[in-house]
Amino acid sequence: MNQARIVAAQRKAVTVRDYFVATLGLAPRDGTLAELPIGEGCGVDCKRAIDAAKAYLDVAGGVDLDVAGPLLESLNTAIEIFWRG
Repeated sequence: MNQARIVAAQRKAVTVRDYFVATLGLAPRDGTLAELPIGEGCGVDCKRAIDAAKAYLDVAGGVDLDVAGPLLESLNTAIEIFWRG
């Protein structure tokens, strides 16, 4: 997905799940993130974590499963902690 399409999809994102998919092109592990608004409370922290993961993947040269797999696992865990406490 090119950068302009990513940005457009991010602008339309209403929930953490929407933003995760728009930014990383993958669905998060926790389906209930479709209920968490991106712009309030822990949704803001989740957005920051997603952005940091995307920035790391961009610097690492894309989505190579050796790099992306552990990173995405850590991202999913962090988001679950933000969401569930």
